[in-house]
Amino acid sequence: MKVNEAIDLYLQYDRERSLAKTTVKLHRVLFKRFSRFCRLHKIDDVRNVISKHLIDYALWIKDQKGFGEHPLHQNYCNDHIGLIRRLFQLLFERQYILTDVTRKLPELHNIKSNPRGVMTPDQIAAMLCQPNLTTPIGFRDRTIFELLYASALRAGELCRLSLYGLDLTGKTLRVVQGKGNKDRIVPISKVAVRYLQEYLGKIRPSLEAQRKNWPTSLSADAVFLTAKGRPFTLGTLYYIVRKYRDNAGLPPDITTHSFRHTCAVELLKGGASIRHVQELLGHSDITTTQIYTRLVPTELKRIHDKTAPSERGQAPEITFNPDKAKWITPKRKRRRKK
Repeated sequence: MKVNEAIDLYLQYDRERSLAKTTVKLHRVLFKRFSRFCRLHKIDDVRNVISKHLIDYALWIKDQKGFGEHPLHQNYCNDHIGLIRRLFQLLFERQYILTDVTRKLPELHNIKSNPRGVMTPDQIAAMLCQPNLTTPIGFRDRTIFELLYASALRAGELCRLSLYGLDLTGKTLRVVQGKGNKDRIVPISKVAVRYLQEYLGKIRPSLEAQRKNWPTSLSADAVFLTAKGRPFTLGTLYYIVRKYRDNAGLPPDITTHSFRHTCAVELLKGGASIRHVQELLGHSDITTTQIYTRLVPTELKRIHDKTAPSERGQAPEITFNPDKAKWITPKRKRRRKK
């Protein structure tokens, strides 16, 4: 099997697993470097690849440069290597190759870093106060910020939010086709519910009336619309967040995803279980959620003080009097003579 054929097979496997289009696009970009490596080493058939080739590829990746001639981050290098390992494991499972050449390769270890762009209480207050509530667009933007902060939605999930997925009476919403094409139900705060009620009743109809020569099916059930009545896109959402962030004088690492990070951190600070936070965020693996616990170390001490068995009762009086102490010297066992 040719290298390009194997890559196409894996990309088709990604689509069969209903991975996000952005993930499939990223894998295609990562595979380009592997294709280049194979051309440099004159490897045209995946059946000719051995373990040494994969080790050489790992060393070759670490010497590559990114934009601005900066070296690639270790985690990004691991993404390349891990993807190629999964490619050959898939080829072995489907019997395109006779042996799994990745079986004896060493494990990959990523550098664990804290989430970027987590906002402080003052910063989140500054962001929420930026939109002008006296204008329809400003009120719409404030509603978006309140919903992002209350329900920890991803940018794409908010853009795909449907009117049929809202239950303002029950204070919940349905996230359709989240990451990994998984649906989930998340709660809405009472503040976000009030903003949504006002927006849906008084502002969204006027925005929808601005639509001209635009297919009705594209925005008939979209919750958030642009000034021209079109459904929100990722670019539109990123633009308004960046605009209000710059107006508030906040750091450039604050993005749309910062609302999600900040919501998770504040939930943990309030004493929420990490399992509940995992359910809200829609993480399939709890280790992904655990990165937020590193940002709230003082909260662990507070919860320990309230829940540890030795902390529940009253602390007894504990004293030691060295004058009355009896020091006991351990006796040595005598060896028996043979």
